[in-house]
Amino acid sequence: MITSNTGASSDAHSDHQLDLPLAESSATNQRRHKIQPTSSDAYSQSRRTSKNHQGKVLEAVRASGRRGLTNAEIAVATRIEYTTVPGCTGKLISRGQLVRTSVRRPTGKGGEGFILVAAEFADEVQ
Repeated sequence: MITSNTGASSDAHSDHQLDLPLAESSATNQRRHKIQPTSSDAYSQSRRTSKNHQGKVLEAVRASGRRGLTNAEIAVATRIEYTTVPGCTGKLISRGQLVRTSVRRPTGKGGEGFILVAAEFADEVQ
């Protein structure tokens, strides 16, 4: 039987009862959410992978010279998942290592992507 906050019961739903667990105490909650060594290791590994991806992206774009690369081309050249590439290029752009030009190039999926160049080639392309 479902009981309201006032203690009155609802006969419309007398067939169903709710068995909800009680909230955990604060002390139990804190123990459960203590950072485990495996979580710390996973975070460290993730950071290393991110830096490694950024290095590969920067290397590929620099190797392309003034021609530059789109995000899709970077994904193919580096074998990094396409969905990961924009995050890497965004960080490199914010650090001033890559520049997104106003020039677009067709991608393999029918769209167009902005060409990214290494900062040292930006003046020659824009």
